[in-house]
Formats: sequence, C-alpha cells, structure tokens
Amino acid sequence: HGAWTSSLPYLRLIHAITDSSETRVAYLRRNDPMTREELDALTSPLRPKTAYKMIADKWNAPDFHPVTRVSNCHVDFAAPIDLCHSKVASLIPADASSIKNRLSNMRVTLLRIIEKWEQSGQGDGGRHNEDDGEVEESFDWGRLEGRPQQALDSRENFLNGAPSWYLYFWEIVDTFQLLDSTLQRLSEGVGAADASSISNVSRR
Repeated sequence: HGAWTSSLPYLRLIHAITDSSETRVAYLRRNDPMTREELDALTSPLRPKTAYKMIADKWNAPDFHPVTRVSNCHVDFAAPIDLCHSKVASLIPADASSIKNRLSNMRVTLLRIIEKWEQSGQGDGGRHNEDDGEVEESFDWGRLEGRPQQALDSRENFLNGAPSWYLYFWEIVDTFQLLDSTLQRLSEGVGAADASSISNVSRR
C-alpha cells in the first residue's frame, strides 16, 4: 500500500469528518472527558467506537463517494474533485491511530497558516462602520465569514510550502463550525490555566 502523498486521501479525510452528522458530532466530542460508564466500557468487546475509529471507518468505506465543493480558496478547487474509494484504494488504509496522528499534524500546520494570516493584518479588514458611527471588529479569530475579498484572496500567500488542500480544510471546518474544535484553541487555554493552578497549589 502506498503512502498518503497526494491531496486526495486528505481531502477524503476532511469529508469523512464533515459529510455525516454522526462523524461531525463525534469529532466535536473527541476530546471530551470519559464518563465512568465509558471508562468501564473500554475493556468490553462491545465498547463504542472512538471518533477516530468512526472517521477511519468512513474513510475506508467503499460506498463512501464524497466530492469536493467548488471553492475560491485556491485554483485547485475551481471544479469538483471526485474522492471515491477507488482513488485511494491502493493507499495505506486508515485506522484510528493514524487518523489521530494525521489530524494532529494537520492542526499544527493549519494553526500556523492562520496565525501568520491574522498577524499580517487581515483582521484589520474586519472593521466596519456601524450606523451609529462606531467602528467594530466583526468576526472571530480565524473565521472567514464577512472577510474582505482581498483578505480571502491572500490566504494562498501564507501556505509557506504547505499543500493547497489546507486552505480547503480551513474553509470546510469553518463552514461546519468546527474550526475552534479543530484548532483546539479554547481547550488549550483552559488546559494551560488548569496546569498553572495545579502548579501554584503544589508550591504552597
């Protein structure tokens, strides 16, 4: 089996997450703390699938035939791309562990692209005059809705060697309101605060 070197397996992975409400919900909850019942079920042969297992199964399914959306994020997505199973059948199949690792790597790269894009001043384009004359910033970090066209057109300049499908990944997870979960910005902030609190308590 071949390695995942082209855009096709990654685009199929993106759609394996977003094209089903079941996988979208599982993806959103993938980092939730386990309940006592869920922990007890880990040793059971009937234990529920993890989000990564569900996504891997979707990616591997021969009857899963996603097609990319037409997008202005990059010229590569000006026309739909067929992502049917036969396009990736010769590649290494997905499993829960590899999906988790790939998504972790994808997160790091996408986070870097968005940070560079925001730091370049794209956020300034999000200011607009309200009826009462006040100037207000109109959107959240990394979100694409309402951005000026020139800001959207500039995204390609921040790939820094990363493949164009990262722009599509960004757009799709933003469309499905999965961006914060994908980048784990909120949970990391909470984690850092908790770690600091624990550290302070332990020094007392």
